[in-house]
Amino acid sequence: MAPPLLCEGYPMDANGIVRLAFARLGFGVDGAAITAEQFALGETLLRSLFANLDGVPHFTLAEVPEAARIPLADALAVELSPSFPGVPAPMSRASAAIRLLAVIRPDDRPIAPEVTVI
Repeated sequence: MAPPLLCEGYPMDANGIVRLAFARLGFGVDGAAITAEQFALGETLLRSLFANLDGVPHFTLAEVPEAARIPLADALAVELSPSFPGVPAPMSRASAAIRLLAVIRPDDRPIAPEVTVI
């Protein structure tokens, strides 16, 4: 069964991100719950991942904005996958980082002036 594409039903906090990351890897989609050890590993890696973002996010793990939930869960899934032999990462580490930074980094580019074509 494929991992869910949407994150409905997952709270917008660290626990929900961990659960969603495991779901993106295919864990728990068949009704079996992830173990306490797996969950603890996910929490540890999520906090490490978040700390390595070096203050870029303008949110906390207590309340993750909807736009950042799937990219953050995918980045966590990429970090989790080596711990489970035979479980492929959903994407490369670079792709996950780019997707995550695209939604959490503020867009501070200047707005281009309106151009009139004659």
